[in-house]
Amino acid sequence: MSGWNEYRPTVAEPWLKRRVVHLHRRAVFGACRSEIERDLTDGPAKSISRILDGSARDEGTLPDFEQRAAIIGESAVDSGNLDRLRAWWVFRLLFSPDPLRERLTLMWHNHFATSNDKVKDPRLMRLQNESFRKLGMGPFGELLRTMAHDPALLIWLDAPMNKAGKPNENLAREIMELFTLGIGNYQETDVRESARALTGFTVRKGNFYFDAANHDAGEKRILGQTGKWNGDDFVRILLEHKATPERLAWRLVSEFFADGVVDAAAKQELAQELSKHNLDIRWGVETILRSQLFFSEANLHTRVSDPASFLLMPLRALEYWRTPISTLVLAEWLTRLVKDCLHHRTSEAGMAARCGCRLVPLLHEPTISLLSLMGGFQFHHQSSAFANPRTFPSSPTTPSRSCATCRVCYSARVIFPGSHKLPKVSPLKLT
Repeated sequence: MSGWNEYRPTVAEPWLKRRVVHLHRRAVFGACRSEIERDLTDGPAKSISRILDGSARDEGTLPDFEQRAAIIGESAVDSGNLDRLRAWWVFRLLFSPDPLRERLTLMWHNHFATSNDKVKDPRLMRLQNESFRKLGMGPFGELLRTMAHDPALLIWLDAPMNKAGKPNENLAREIMELFTLGIGNYQETDVRESARALTGFTVRKGNFYFDAANHDAGEKRILGQTGKWNGDDFVRILLEHKATPERLAWRLVSEFFADGVVDAAAKQELAQELSKHNLDIRWGVETILRSQLFFSEANLHTRVSDPASFLLMPLRALEYWRTPISTLVLAEWLTRLVKDCLHHRTSEAGMAARCGCRLVPLLHEPTISLLSLMGGFQFHHQSSAFANPRTFPSSPTTPSRSCATCRVCYSARVIFPGSHKLPKVSPLKLT
């Protein structure tokens, strides 16, 4: 793959701390000092392998993490309190030994946009979240087939209303437009015929149920294929379509690259290789993380940080698991940066986070207050610049000499390598 050559350190593009930090920011919500120094010594190949294998975090994890996470998640579901379920997810994001899997869980949550606003069942939202976690690094076909039977997604997209003779097109349209093919790769007749194929897919007692009595068993023509198709046949047809790997390539590129870094030819090449590799997401992610494109200058410090990374990266850099803040508090602060992690996500939620247009008024003052909550650290900037949350500092300010080794200033150097000053740009420019 000429467009995806492996990154190898050179004199022009050396393996420096800023590239180590870049890898951790984009892939695993940041790193602490010891992890950065370790990967700086070990080089890119070994560092990336650790991320892919779920062993990137040396510190801040728990030996019985999965057991604790299960107890917290089950307790949250039993309580019916969505705030507690959000806190469970933040706990996983912050303490999981496999943060790349959590990153992809969040990516698929954005992709298969579902909201408890309409589902109104924390158990189903957790079930969907666990499906993303379990299947999100494997072949996309397994994930798509599971999502086509996922009770939360079916409720969200009105599947119970889709019946023979009275088809509801919402589920069929969203699966094609957002989850697989993308706009322009199907016709309205395909939407109508696909809705007929999906009739009978419903939810009973919180579980997927195929209601044969409400299924349209007639012949349908979907994307050029004719037969007495059902919902599973519809999924198979989508997985065979050439636009699906193109959509997946777009999704992965959007997750790990700044805008404009990957050109159309490289995206197409990635899509073709994904098709050859059974739409295997782990293969795609590994190809990206090991690529020269990923570590190119054009991809360093050129993308707005997503809200979860914006919240979690300072916690990792400050090693705040030593005296951890409540995950309920962190989940609450995350809702101040974005609608929230279990309610409505628009089809292009990631784009809103990338441009930051709706987040700009929210990011400065809450973040300063949050980090102050984490132990009362004094920040070496002109706090008056944040009196109006729409006002950014116009110039960098220099920390006092006495704080040269404190954790706050170390994190500043990690987040903004090469300088011991706050950047001239907004803190939005973190990744």
